[in-house]
Amino acid sequence: MGIHYSLFQNGSNLNYKIKEYIRKKDYTNAISCLEILAETNNLDAIMDLSKIYLEMNDIKTAKKYLKMAVEQATNGEAMYLLGQLYYNESKSNKAVKLFSFAYQLNYMPAIYMFGKCFKRGIGLMFPNEDKAKELFTIGMDRHCPKCICALGSISYAKGNIKDAHKYFEQAIKYDSPKAYYYLGKLYYAEKQKSIGKSYNQVACNKDYTRAMWYMTDICINENDLVNAIKYIMLCIDRGYLKIALSIKSILSQSTKNPFSTKENRKILKFYLQYNTMENSIHIGSLGTMLDIYNYPRLTVLYQLNKTLEQRIGPDIDLLLSDHNQDDNVDNDKNFIEQEIEYLEKINTLLKNHLDASPDSDNPIAYHWAKVDWNNMINKN
Repeated sequence: MGIHYSLFQNGSNLNYKIKEYIRKKDYTNAISCLEILAETNNLDAIMDLSKIYLEMNDIKTAKKYLKMAVEQATNGEAMYLLGQLYYNESKSNKAVKLFSFAYQLNYMPAIYMFGKCFKRGIGLMFPNEDKAKELFTIGMDRHCPKCICALGSISYAKGNIKDAHKYFEQAIKYDSPKAYYYLGKLYYAEKQKSIGKSYNQVACNKDYTRAMWYMTDICINENDLVNAIKYIMLCIDRGYLKIALSIKSILSQSTKNPFSTKENRKILKFYLQYNTMENSIHIGSLGTMLDIYNYPRLTVLYQLNKTLEQRIGPDIDLLLSDHNQDDNVDNDKNFIEQEIEYLEKINTLLKNHLDASPDSDNPIAYHWAKVDWNNMINKN
């Protein structure tokens, strides 16, 4: 998020120092100077403090300064940013009120979010698509690409492909990644596959993760596993949960695991991070996780030993022998420490499933927690 520098216009020595500190990302000194100005209720300083804390991912402190700015009741950007934080926390009533106030102050990004709330019924009694379209149209007239794309998405969802094309073509003039993504989908569905892929590649180059997921599935359908795996790893780097569905698709179509050892480790870490009840629809079962990792020896170690010392102490050589299959993996102390951390997490998950019943709601978990011992031991 960029820092707003309007407080530097008067050219004072303190303001010059702040500008230099921020340019160098020396936030400690920048904060010290900005706090001096914030004590005098300088709105620009308060806003800059909130944005610095947002960049530092210190949401609590950022909210404190945004609330101070909102209290002055003249800054639409502060209302919008605070509304975004509440929106991300699912505090929809607070979010929609702030978007409404920011919209009334003509802060453009708020028009899109306010319309989005009406479209989905967020913080409201019911969705109101007509009101959403009215707000998006106002945003379009004021050159807001998100609003133009929103109108395109509504047309796309209703099967009005002609209008969808029109809106997304217009949004491309503002270099919107979302517009490139949707146009790519439209052209690909219309059998203009090369054009569709080229548009989606532009969206990928602009770091639009949904386009990366879409390109993954295109590559899978075209049996281009090399590029499919490339896009999968890009999605994993960005924590995109739905990519787990594409991973399952590849595994279900393959006679052997097509991922390298490094890729397996990265995928497992991703599954461990996001394998919660809330995300189970995307991430899938513990069995899938162990399957794609493809290290039966590690699973045996878990289920035969009860403590970390018993698991790891006498078995370092065994772990290393597993990873020696990949010359690109460094068998150093740091790697083993990371492996232990992964093992601890998997062991916690296994304990949660070991007592599952075949008749339970999760028979797959039962199957993989009580894995076929004889086959596994014979393999090792």
